Amino acid sequence: MKRLCVIFLFLLNFSCDEKEVPKDIEPIAIEDRMTLAELSEVRAFLDVEQIGEDFETGFVFMLELTDDPEPKFLHVSNDELICGFLNDQMVYGTTFSSNCARADYFERYLYGGSKGGNYRMHVTISGKIKEKFDYDLFSGKPFVLENIFKIPSCPIVFEEKEMSPNLENNFWQLHGFIDENGEILSYPTCEDPRIGIYFYDTLLLGTPIEFPEAKTFEVQTAANTRPYQLFSVYSIEGEGRIRISLAVNSGWMPPRPPTIPTDNFYRLTMEIKNKYDSLNLILRAPNEIEYAIDGNVLELYNPGTGVRGRFFIP
Repeated sequence: MKRLCVIFLFLLNFSCDEKEVPKDIEPIAIEDRMTLAELSEVRAFLDVEQIGEDFETGFVFMLELTDDPEPKFLHVSNDELICGFLNDQMVYGTTFSSNCARADYFERYLYGGSKGGNYRMHVTISGKIKEKFDYDLFSGKPFVLENIFKIPSCPIVFEEKEMSPNLENNFWQLHGFIDENGEILSYPTCEDPRIGIYFYDTLLLGTPIEFPEAKTFEVQTAANTRPYQLFSVYSIEGEGRIRISLAVNSGWMPPRPPTIPTDNFYRLTMEIKNKYDSLNLILRAPNEIEYAIDGNVLELYNPGTGVRGRFFIP
């Protein structure tokens, strides 16, 4: 009987000029609709869309398939599975078991929609694509999600170039963490692939530090931290050696003003934070680390922590 009702409504949509279903016909729940196709471990971006004027409740999850051209977008019928997924993926978890598309993903992770594109979470999904009717407010095909998994990292391919760059004043993008044989142990996350290091050539002045020839460096990533009283600096100790030490932040005078930037870790996935922490293990102070440059490729190794990384100039 349910199948006959679905067929009747399907024919009704194509036979009427009006886009609205008559008020006396109750919309069919997505789970009860005819299955058009089944997906198994398909890659997608986790995204959101606003389908109503109410900003508080009008946001729903949407999946953008990255490999299959049709359909391109899927509307998730029930968000409880995704809310539980986010609770496992975010650094400090989420606060909702349902209705979390706006507060936990759009506002918190996507910074109110200011971040998108590649920064959206890369996932694999499984489930059933269902029939769509004209009265559906959402874009894309309705989808009953059965499984969702995070894609942990994305391989990075770069072109090796014959050049003689300086360590300083170049952005060294992380290719991956490596073992003693140069084999990749892990790549950067798909959401934060351009994590890397920039070594500045400007000497620190007026700051009481142990090594007067020390210079600053910056870890460039989606993660950022508030300024602390001590921060790491580097000095070149000789061929193939860098010393990482600590300097005093002359602008750090407690009590700090209320406008000082804070850590954004609560907005990050566990994997973005873990890659950031691993990179800082290479640059941990006080340590002497080894470096080698070959063309546009830089390798760093910290004997104290045992962490190695390969970097390149894009």
